[in-house]
Amino acid sequence: MSSPFLALNCRDGGTPQARRYVNATASAVGVSFGALDTGTAHANHQGVQSRRLIQFGGDDNTWIGTTGNQIYRTTDAGASWASVKTYTSMHADTCHKTGIYVVDISGVPTAVVVYLPTTVTTLRATYSTDGITWVDVDPIALGVSLPTGTATGWSSELLFNNTIYFLAVTGGNANDFVCRFNLGAASASAISLNAFYENAGSALVAWNGSIYMVRTDNALVTRLYDVTAGALSIAVQLDTSTVSQNVFPTKYTAFVDPTTGDLAVWYYRTTALGWKCVQIASGSFTIIDQTATVRPLALSGTTAGGNSPVTSGLFASVDEEGSPGVAAPVTLYYRAHQTPGLSLTHYQWNGFGAVMTLIGTGGNTAHALGIANRGGLGPLTWTASTLRVRPISWTGQGVSGGVRFSFKLYGPLGNEAVKVRAYRRTSPQPHTQFPSTLSGPSVGTISLDGFFNEGLVADNGVTTYTVVIALEADGVPNATPGAIVLDVVAV
Repeated sequence: MSSPFLALNCRDGGTPQARRYVNATASAVGVSFGALDTGTAHANHQGVQSRRLIQFGGDDNTWIGTTGNQIYRTTDAGASWASVKTYTSMHADTCHKTGIYVVDISGVPTAVVVYLPTTVTTLRATYSTDGITWVDVDPIALGVSLPTGTATGWSSELLFNNTIYFLAVTGGNANDFVCRFNLGAASASAISLNAFYENAGSALVAWNGSIYMVRTDNALVTRLYDVTAGALSIAVQLDTSTVSQNVFPTKYTAFVDPTTGDLAVWYYRTTALGWKCVQIASGSFTIIDQTATVRPLALSGTTAGGNSPVTSGLFASVDEEGSPGVAAPVTLYYRAHQTPGLSLTHYQWNGFGAVMTLIGTGGNTAHALGIANRGGLGPLTWTASTLRVRPISWTGQGVSGGVRFSFKLYGPLGNEAVKVRAYRRTSPQPHTQFPSTLSGPSVGTISLDGFFNEGLVADNGVTTYTVVIALEADGVPNATPGAIVLDVVAV
């Protein structure tokens, strides 16, 4: 099961308000604020998985959220909100924006939102290092016109190697696009899916150092495409027959199985057959149909009695943040229809050898659940009055054998005795994290096993602590891509 996480109602129900999800149960948090997104009458791709609300720039109760044409900030867990940014020259359909992602800019965590300006042949962004002061990025030309209107939306967002990826999709007869934006390089691009790929179910996923798209084309064939190089390249065909359904509201999903490292892909076939799950072997791209093994009845079609409609969708949630150091739990949220206001069904992924189990039902399809690409930057999990570590910056310059992290500590009392550890991920999979050796603390000592910086106090940001993540001592070669997740533990 996933850890409790933050969500935001930005599509339906009067005015936006923060939510806290415990599995599929959603509770309102704080007061309402701002205005709902516009242009979402049929934008079923929008919401559900976008990171519209995250913790950033302060203690456990300091969040930033985006809805409508503005970014808002709270320092009291939603009890009050203030607008900190109005988007510059934003398109009238304010649903055309990503969630809030945190990227590494010169070793500083930087929040960024990508959005569509009034000139639809460009992308624009705004970013902040403190959540208060926001800097605009000038429009970057794409060479194409992105779709707008009530039948369009952005979906399948993910952050990979400091680049934000998303699908700009439409339910009409216009092109769909795979878009990407890199703040550090001030670059953006769009891969046209052209008329052969329009009006279809789809998903993006990062796997083995590449970005892949699952897509059903107009010939009713579902394939896995490699889009890493900026163009479509067929990796493997998922179906041997042309029976796959390509209706606009369907939302596919794909994720890496934490046990095998293979790719799990869910896509819709027909109203008679319902949902199908295939396992794609890492390296060989061998396809194994796992539908009969893993699919619960509710995801089957009319033939099996599940009656899952073509308007349904699946959204995978990989919880790296809640329990660092273990295989990240994978759960899936299922919506039977795209209509905002209906409930979700929550399933536990149990690997390729067992059927998914029901966790519960609830929540709302109008909520931006914040379940896309969770990975420690811009925390989404939240429980009141908990210990929290906030990374401030990191650098490898002048550091022998590792990376020096600066961080602050927070606790409900402001004087808790704590210790801090770090987990590293150097695998392309977002599931494998290992305890990292620490050295050179600015305060306290290193434990005998080398994995804890002991003797610290969660003083609510008064002290800026530093410690070296000794990657070389752990056998990690220089310049190896990966991620570090800090964790604070009470003594």
